[in-house]
Amino acid sequence: MLTLVQNYCIIFLGGGTMDIIEIVCEKCGNNKSEKKVIKNLEYGECTQCGAMTYKNFLTPQKQLPRCPYCNSYKIEKISKISKAASIAAFGVFALPKTAKQWHCNACKSDF
Repeated sequence: MLTLVQNYCIIFLGGGTMDIIEIVCEKCGNNKSEKKVIKNLEYGECTQCGAMTYKNFLTPQKQLPRCPYCNSYKIEKISKISKAASIAAFGVFALPKTAKQWHCNACKSDF
């Protein structure tokens, strides 16, 4: 992943809880920093001297619904036309499907 922040090129090298990013520290010249996030602030801290190498204020994102089975965001709302077509085709047997509001495109479940 490559991101530009204040004329610096940031390359995310690691994964998990501690991400090491490549950005030059103005204080000591080291090119490795640790990416940290506290509430709505993301910043880089030099691994050698501990100075802040960059900061980025995060904006809160809208909560998107997720599939309760596979936690995927690849979902779509089941339309009323689709529900009506299911009832017309399958009658009473379509009632469990018509009670659901969302369809997951990843695991194909309805919820």
